[in-house]
Amino acid sequence: MAADTFDDPLPVAMYAPLVIFQMMFSFLSVFGSCVVIRIATPKLGSTYQRFLCILSTAIVINAVFLFLHPILVPNGDTAWSVGNDKTCSLMGFFWVFGALLVSFYHNALALYFYCSIRDNDDSSTTTCTENNGKKKPPKRRPKNPEDIIGATEMIMNVFCWIIPAAIAGAGAAIKSYSFDPKVDMCVLYQACDPEEEDNCFPLGYDSVNRYGTATSVTLGNTFHWILVASACISVLVMVKIKFQVRQATTKSRKKLQQQTREEMDLQAADEEQQIIQKLEAVSTQCVLYTLSYLNSYVWFIALIFIPANNVYLLYSFQLVAAILYPSLGIFNCIIYIRPRVQMLQIMYPQDPFVVVVRVAMSKAGDPDEIELVREIIYGSEYSGSLAQHQESDGEESRDSAIPSVVHFDPEQKPLSIKSLVSVPGEGDDENFNNESLLSPLGDPDGDGSVG
Repeated sequence: MAADTFDDPLPVAMYAPLVIFQMMFSFLSVFGSCVVIRIATPKLGSTYQRFLCILSTAIVINAVFLFLHPILVPNGDTAWSVGNDKTCSLMGFFWVFGALLVSFYHNALALYFYCSIRDNDDSSTTTCTENNGKKKPPKRRPKNPEDIIGATEMIMNVFCWIIPAAIAGAGAAIKSYSFDPKVDMCVLYQACDPEEEDNCFPLGYDSVNRYGTATSVTLGNTFHWILVASACISVLVMVKIKFQVRQATTKSRKKLQQQTREEMDLQAADEEQQIIQKLEAVSTQCVLYTLSYLNSYVWFIALIFIPANNVYLLYSFQLVAAILYPSLGIFNCIIYIRPRVQMLQIMYPQDPFVVVVRVAMSKAGDPDEIELVREIIYGSEYSGSLAQHQESDGEESRDSAIPSVVHFDPEQKPLSIKSLVSVPGEGDDENFNNESLLSPLGDPDGDGSVG
């Protein structure tokens, strides 16, 4: 791609920002994904944590080779490129493999969220109700989402790994990887000259005469359309989840509003409200993960289908893709620690936001571990911070609004709202403590593992 024609190289002043942004954001993505892996590893008994850990590992693989791409591609127009055909095949293989792996695990995560909200939605209607003095038997409670996913988790893992490995491996086996200046990467694109070779076909989505071998064109189109289909699946599942959660929460709220104080069973109302909060929490996380995935991949997918002769539009999309495409690990890290940040802000309202984020990014899960991390952060000022926390405990923290994501963990049953907002020493308030607050996030399985 160039200033005038596609075949001419870009000026260094235009090409250098692409390399700098791609390498910088790839490095940050590796850092963010490693934070998620570090926090999730002690809790691999949870299907949700396993999916997040594998997804983050896939993002690390993808980001590492995106970081190395500008150096190891055979681009003779740059002084920093030392690549050859072998390094191009290596870069292309791991990039195609990593891109598909990340896409499929976002699909798996979205489907997991869907199973979770189905279980919690149905569980809100399984209690016994009275009708003309007769009790109706409870409906059969559906399986726990862990049971549903557990039965198919191995199949999902095999599918998510085998398909990317097969497509990426096929490209390497038939030597279909080469440097494509349109996307500035080694991809499934083997250029050829139709005047010299019979097995040479035009690329259907380009308006200029660009040709590739039949096998590389077929594999390349398969790869591109799988990415598009994967994105569509994630969006459809997200929309289905949002619609189903809105239906369930609207129905539950109307039922609660229609009951008079005499008719209302406080315990049942509390459980109903917990289910509403959990449904909204799972829905929110699903939307955020899907938007993160789309915000990263849509620019690259669009880049593939932009006509190759539209030079300046192509460069604009290359610049945006160089920033956002490698940034998926950063976005997912923010989404993953977001519930922990919200919980810690309730527990320690006097702490600055920077301190809260640093604690949330640590492995600390129980109160003692959290205090150890805070002591390291505050240093000599820790005693003053601790005294301030003890003074504010029962004041700001007691009255803080509990965020909707407070109960977030798809596999854990909601805790009692009263146990979250009450204060020690008042009625049932002895149930309130920092450990119960952080448990839905720091220790989703309740086994005491560090979060």
